[in-house]
Amino acid sequence: MQTASFTCVNWDKVLQFWLPIGEDNRGWPSLFFLVPVLLVGGYAQVTSAQAGKLGGFEELGGLAPRQVNFWCRDLPPHRSVYLAMAGALLWLGTMLDHPAFGVEETEGIRPYALPWLAIFSPSACCILAMGTSSPNTRQRSLLHQAALVLLLPALLAFISREREHTMGYHHGHRFLIVSWTFLGIFLALLALAFAPEPRVSSWLRKFAMLVCCVSYINGGISKILNNRPFLAYLDGKVLQKATFCFSMVANIYKGVGYPWLARQVALHLPFSQLLCAFALLFELPLSISALMGPGCFGELGPVRILWCLAACSFHFGVSSLWGSLPASMYNYEAWVILVLVADVFGKWFCWSASTEKPSDVKATQPGTPACSQDALTALSLLCSCALFAWIAVALVRHFDDPKWPITSVNMFSMLCGNMDCDESFRASTYNVPRWCAVALSLAGTSIVLARPPKKAKNSSDAEMPR
Repeated sequence: MQTASFTCVNWDKVLQFWLPIGEDNRGWPSLFFLVPVLLVGGYAQVTSAQAGKLGGFEELGGLAPRQVNFWCRDLPPHRSVYLAMAGALLWLGTMLDHPAFGVEETEGIRPYALPWLAIFSPSACCILAMGTSSPNTRQRSLLHQAALVLLLPALLAFISREREHTMGYHHGHRFLIVSWTFLGIFLALLALAFAPEPRVSSWLRKFAMLVCCVSYINGGISKILNNRPFLAYLDGKVLQKATFCFSMVANIYKGVGYPWLARQVALHLPFSQLLCAFALLFELPLSISALMGPGCFGELGPVRILWCLAACSFHFGVSSLWGSLPASMYNYEAWVILVLVADVFGKWFCWSASTEKPSDVKATQPGTPACSQDALTALSLLCSCALFAWIAVALVRHFDDPKWPITSVNMFSMLCGNMDCDESFRASTYNVPRWCAVALSLAGTSIVLARPPKKAKNSSDAEMPR
């Protein structure tokens, strides 16, 4: 009766999953530093009103305006883009120092000398300080320049260490999304020198959604292509085998958060089939729909809220099923979604934004309309190219993993392990010709043309979030 109850939960494992405190709880001092910084920084944030039209850019024809509309206008801006950027740097940096899983911290991605929190704190503090300045003076200010100068070496150092870890022997790709997120933050900070804050903030939110969505989409593609016959993954045997193996390693269900759930999946095939169907629906139809945002242009919308909830449930379910093992070390994406897409830090810490009227302050465009157009076009084309590249890699190299800087995310998509599949199994998977992969990738990337190049009635330009 005890193992079949919802109350049978190892709460210490659940807490370690969501908070970056580490297996030995050494992360508590970092949290005691991090939370006050976010509280004080959020309270002092000064929001900016929406800038006007970008020199009539929305009324132009062609492909580029549609892409700008898709990537830079499709989500509302953060309550404070500076709090969102700084919060992501600090929180993810703390997680890197103190992984919230059942492995020793020495096995994680280690910095060169200082903790990652110390490496990213100077630039994050400059970004937070920018948010407390006047909207008319913070862009291209001395603080802005200092934040860029301090963030660039930190970004390069992390990408270098992350690449070494990802391509190392038997190392996974769990830190790859963090590299893409840090790159997006740096590009957003750079674009703030030329484009209005609301546009850049909306782009950063969509970019964070993109890097998480393509990771899930690639996982779904791998599950389909690595199993014959078509949709054989839904038979539940892959998940059942993985759950049984990890439960055995976790000392017969004692190391998992929900022992009754792991036992049900490992011993009962229908339960495993149900979870496989949920995973595939989440990774493909729901993730694609979240990127497109049907019926919710200019706002988060019900489809994207459902996607955020499903993504967090997906990562929580992995930890619940397989416990504090390396398989559970992928909740970085969950926090990228919570901090940059759902903007939970803005809702929790940005107090001044909830009482300040958007008309109280005026934001000026930092650059000329032409510079702003060029900056937003460059950001949009980068996202479109990234979307094409991720899909192409998943279709062409859906078996071999890990790869860098794009992974196919094929782990736990087949009955054999990623490193021990023989050539006969490899030959039995679906192989997509390169020309077909390119055509399918172009078709998938064509969703960026779904938004007409004109202003939406309910877009974020009409009103700042309160």
